[in-house]
Amino acid sequence: MKKNIVGITVILLLGQALLIFGETTVRIKPKKLPVSVKNAYYNRELGPHALVDPNYRTWGASVVKLDDGNYHAYYARWESTRGFSSWLRYSEIAHAVSDKPEGPFITTGTVISNRNWEGWDVANAHNPYVCVVDGVINLYYIANNLKESGPDLEDEIPLDEKWLNQK
Repeated sequence: MKKNIVGITVILLLGQALLIFGETTVRIKPKKLPVSVKNAYYNRELGPHALVDPNYRTWGASVVKLDDGNYHAYYARWESTRGFSSWLRYSEIAHAVSDKPEGPFITTGTVISNRNWEGWDVANAHNPYVCVVDGVINLYYIANNLKESGPDLEDEIPLDEKWLNQK
């Protein structure tokens, strides 16, 4: 007999995760990834266990398995030449596919770009989360509209490091 899962609680404690499904608790102890995974990530090389997109910084992947049998990752990315803090201005949501949940993932392209001048997501699209409901992919993300933060904007958001780091 299958039990309906009413709620899921995740507790992180001393390097372990406890998943609580109603009355059932599952203890998960994460294993360290090999150093080769860390090196591949920092060198932006495709491989398992790390989603990389050459020439881009990546952030916040959300992965779902679809009816085609593949794993689809939606993640934030921005050009690595712009520096880490530029996600606030240049982040976009990209899509990648793999036949295994750990990858490697191959990028297919941009799903949401970062310059929607007519919307609330003028400057970026970031932190994607994906779920599938009734066969429809639902993509949630954060964004901002910095039009009111500076002078009239044409095609460049006028932010500098001082503005980004103000307290």
